[in-house]
Amino acid sequence: MGVHFPGDAYVGRLKRTLFMQELLTGGVITVTGIVLPSYAHDAAVMRQTIDAMGTALEVVATAERTGDYDRHLEIPLL
Repeated sequence: MGVHFPGDAYVGRLKRTLFMQELLTGGVITVTGIVLPSYAHDAAVMRQTIDAMGTALEVVATAERTGDYDRHLEIPLL
């Protein structure tokens, strides 16, 4: 599973970096923002992943509405 942020390439990088940062905060490790679920992940891990993705997308949406990505980013741009 992955999320694509269309539009301006630089803003897309800001959104992807913020999305990945928030997934990490939620305990979900990604490979360039792509989540790779497998049968090794139980229902609790899948719930954690879905919740973390929802929270991450909410943070990205907030940053997009305000236009203030720097306020939310705590890691270097990826």
